[in-house]
Amino acid sequence: MNDILMYSATGFVLFFLGLYFVAFAPLVITRILAINIMGVGIFMFLVAHANSHNGVTDPVPHALILTGIVVAVAGTALALVLVKKIQVLSHNQNVTINSSSDTDQHTIQHTEQSPNQRTKDNLHD
Repeated sequence: MNDILMYSATGFVLFFLGLYFVAFAPLVITRILAINIMGVGIFMFLVAHANSHNGVTDPVPHALILTGIVVAVAGTALALVLVKKIQVLSHNQNVTINSSSDTDQHTIQHTEQSPNQRTKDNLHD
């Protein structure tokens, strides 16, 4: 099997595996990891096609992949910080869902804690 074909096929498999988990994963952290897997698939595909016609390796795709890795790490860090912040903020708010089976209507009661209660809860965490 040709190396270019093997790397290309692996890149496609990784990309579509990541796409599947982005669409169907229940946890946000799994979706963030799936986006990283999609990026790895794209990087593998670009590495497979980095050779020029005369057999000399083209440095531009390698530079793009290196830049993409740095951007992916920074984007993953940002996404994880945002998920953590959303988790902290959602724990400071009480959300209860009441469902009545007679009318098939759902009501959401949203009560926010006072700033004093938030400070006390954050100190105990």
